[in-house]
Amino acid sequence: MKGLRSFFAHTGSLDLTEGDPIRLLIRFSIPIFLSTLLQTLYGTVDTIVIGRYLGGDAIAATGLTQPLVFMVLGGIIGLCSGTSFITSQLVGAHDETGVRKSIAASALISLGGALVVSAIVIPLIPAMLRLLKCPDTLFSGSSVYLYWIFGGILATTLFNFAFSEIRALGDSTTPLIFLAIVAVLNVFFNILFVGSFHWGYHGIGAATLLVTLLAAIGCLSYAVIRFPEFRLRQSDWNLSWRFIWKHLYNAVPTALQFSVTAIGIIVLQSAINTLGPKAISVISAGCRFEWLAAIPHTAIGITLATYTAQNIGAGKLDRIHLGVKACLKAMIAWTLFAAIFMILFSNQIADLFFGTYAEPDHYRLLRTYFFCTCPFYVFLGTIHIFRNTIQGMGLPTIPFIGGIGELLARAGLSYWFLGMWGYVGVSIAGPMAWVFTGTLLFLYYELKIKRSSLEELHRI
Repeated sequence: MKGLRSFFAHTGSLDLTEGDPIRLLIRFSIPIFLSTLLQTLYGTVDTIVIGRYLGGDAIAATGLTQPLVFMVLGGIIGLCSGTSFITSQLVGAHDETGVRKSIAASALISLGGALVVSAIVIPLIPAMLRLLKCPDTLFSGSSVYLYWIFGGILATTLFNFAFSEIRALGDSTTPLIFLAIVAVLNVFFNILFVGSFHWGYHGIGAATLLVTLLAAIGCLSYAVIRFPEFRLRQSDWNLSWRFIWKHLYNAVPTALQFSVTAIGIIVLQSAINTLGPKAISVISAGCRFEWLAAIPHTAIGITLATYTAQNIGAGKLDRIHLGVKACLKAMIAWTLFAAIFMILFSNQIADLFFGTYAEPDHYRLLRTYFFCTCPFYVFLGTIHIFRNTIQGMGLPTIPFIGGIGELLARAGLSYWFLGMWGYVGVSIAGPMAWVFTGTLLFLYYELKIKRSSLEELHRI
């Protein structure tokens, strides 16, 4: 145990309430960027391996499940993130006892939510795929993949609980070590199970579950070894209902916001599924690459959530506004670069996913998809920045309303645009939802939050 403590002694939590905000945000966000990159690569590697070993229909079968995966696992991630905002606020307030109790409350809420969700969604997998209008030719592969992914909900929860709480304590660096190891193992197990053992969909699912479990064990072990706050005492479990409710007040709307957004994506995916396996596979590949391109957005948003929560706890509202302004400039610069890159290199991106299975239609459809989505990436970045900032302040209601708006926009536009413009209409429906939600969150921040004092924010 002493050896392990010594190994991790060079790392520690970062106080985001003191020092130059810009330098702190950069220092804190770089490990988050790399961590998010590695997490996103899990799914991207899955897709590349599937495409190269199993073909385009297999990409379609797993790709069409992603809205369901996002709805369920996104809710779990939201639950863990929502409770960790309270931990960050208590860190900023330097309340050590409160931090330990917050970790205990977060553990109870996260694991309880995982058990409930698992019991509900696993029996409903066939019904959810039928609701998604999954083509009969893809139904079997999609089912196998989902049983593996949803069967690992508890492992996913343990990982995200540990990861969120470690980040709330101000440490965004050390979990990156575990993710780097796991990312390499993910590539290895995917190639081994699918390419060498020929396990097909079972191989993709088993590799994903295995690496998630390893990530959970690594993060939890590190947290207990490195942070005294994770070594909970019996008294830390004596939680009042008011304290638990404070965590639930942040966690439940955050979880629902993820899931509600996913429902809108499910409606959109059901429209995509009417276009046939080739269109499904191309949009699945396009979305996977978009997630890679949006990693800086995600990293900036996660950084701002922790930064905002700590500074709200410390009562330093001006530092939050400085941080948001700096992150907004960085996001716009990256968005322009990413959009131009994807449009110029769409053929190479198609080759990356489809390999020898690539056909002229794959190149054409992917190019069209990027032309429809890339001009609107700035609104997606706006969502990440202002949603996380507002949630970090302990104000989950407006982001949840934004999620409802995004659901209605996707649901209302997907079939309408499909009827008018077919593939182009489906491709542009999602970006229109970004425009609505991003504009709503931006206006709320500019017109309400920036004009409010700290005392007024506490009363909202």
